[in-house]
Amino acid sequence: MSEELIVRYCSPTLAGMKTGNMFNCTYSDITEMRDSIRRWNKLLVKKGLRILPLRFQNNRALIYIYRPSRLSRDLRHETASRLLLELGYGMETPERCVVQLKKRLGEC
Repeated sequence: MSEELIVRYCSPTLAGMKTGNMFNCTYSDITEMRDSIRRWNKLLVKKGLRILPLRFQNNRALIYIYRPSRLSRDLRHETASRLLLELGYGMETPERCVVQLKKRLGEC
C-alpha cells in the first residue's frame, strides 16, 4: 500500500479534520499487504492514527484509516449511539464496533 494511496484517500483524516476514511486497494500478495499494513501502523500509531483491513477479497483490500480517540468521541454522540445500537453494534469500545463491522463484511 503506497503513501500516495493513503494521502489521496485519507487526507482529511491525516489532517485531523475527519474521524476516518475507507478505500479499496489492490494487492498481488496478501502477505505483503498485511506486512505493509503493519509497517504503516508502526508509523501512524504514534500520530494517533490506525489502519485496519476490513476485508480481503479478489486481490482487493478494504482499508479503514481512523483516529481512535475521535471515533470514541463520535460513538458517544446520542444519535450515532442510538443508531448503532439499533443495528446491533456493541458500543463498549470503538474497537468492538469496528470488529463487528469487520464480521459483517466478512472475516479478514
